[in-house]
Amino acid sequence: MVIVCGFTQQGGFLTGLILKAEEAGQQVIYAVGMENGDFLRVKKIVGTTETRLATTTWVKGSAVVRIRRTGDSLHFDYRTSPGVWESLHVARMDADSTLEQGGIFASTPAPLMARFDFDYFMMVDPSLVGPAVDSLRITEVM
Repeated sequence: MVIVCGFTQQGGFLTGLILKAEEAGQQVIYAVGMENGDFLRVKKIVGTTETRLATTTWVKGSAVVRIRRTGDSLHFDYRTSPGVWESLHVARMDADSTLEQGGIFASTPAPLMARFDFDYFMMVDPSLVGPAVDSLRITEVM
């Protein structure tokens, strides 16, 4: 999953990509994105326990983040410049773990006047092939 997020504000919020997985029979939620306008963070939620897995200071405003699975690893990356990705965190997943849902999100601990831009969102399974995939065309609506 890849998302381009635009941020021009500070405050109590977290916004970016969220992924729901099933690991060892338990639901696990992962999130990567901008927190408070100052940090890129990776979080993991199991039940009611939230764990911060990684953080880096971010002063560039907009951010491009992605989550990708390779074998038994879940990679959380951010783009530093076009075509150049930096790893924020790598989480180990059992090979039989499943990815259930993913998408964009924005959350605040209390009501907050906020505006977030999500330029695009994309999910890709590189193993998919077939006539429908061959006919898929990426378009942009403004």
